[in-house]
Amino acid sequence: AQMKERMAHDDNQVYWIDEFNQIDANQAFYITDQGKLMISFDKYTIGPGSMGIQEFEIPTDILQDILVSNTYVK
Repeated sequence: AQMKERMAHDDNQVYWIDEFNQIDANQAFYITDQGKLMISFDKYTIGPGSMGIQEFEIPTDILQDILVSNTYVK
């Protein structure tokens, strides 16, 4: 959804959505200082290399079923 939203607001944002099915088990991610899950994709993974590394915040409410609390993942 975030990819489609970015493309709708910026013609320079182009993602290869048709080729993207799911997040890999080895997906790069990090937790922000605010406790938010961010996933990142290397250049050329989901769009042209000119867009660089792409990062997306995963809303906490989507993860509620696997969270021990708002800070820890099971």
